[in-house]
Amino acid sequence: LLAISADKRQEGIDAPTLKEAGIDVELFNWRGVFAPPGVSDADKAALIKLVETMAKSEAWATECKNRNWTPILLTGDDYAKFVTEDTARIGAILKDLGLA
Repeated sequence: LLAISADKRQEGIDAPTLKEAGIDVELFNWRGVFAPPGVSDADKAALIKLVETMAKSEAWATECKNRNWTPILLTGDDYAKFVTEDTARIGAILKDLGLA
């Protein structure tokens, strides 16, 4: 293991971050729930409520702990903005690395 792409060292992983290794990159492996284009406002609201309820559950907290995931919840327009911006950011990184 040469380095990890997290913003800071992670407990239980004996490796520097990419930033510590001189590469100014942070990448997170995030999870998401998507709806098809044209989803109704009512269905969108119900999906958001379902995800928010799940994210507050003991089962989700346990799963995050077991998998060493950092729980960061974004829903609705905030989530859409994040996906758009992160996709562009990662595309630029891959292009700079000659991988895209």
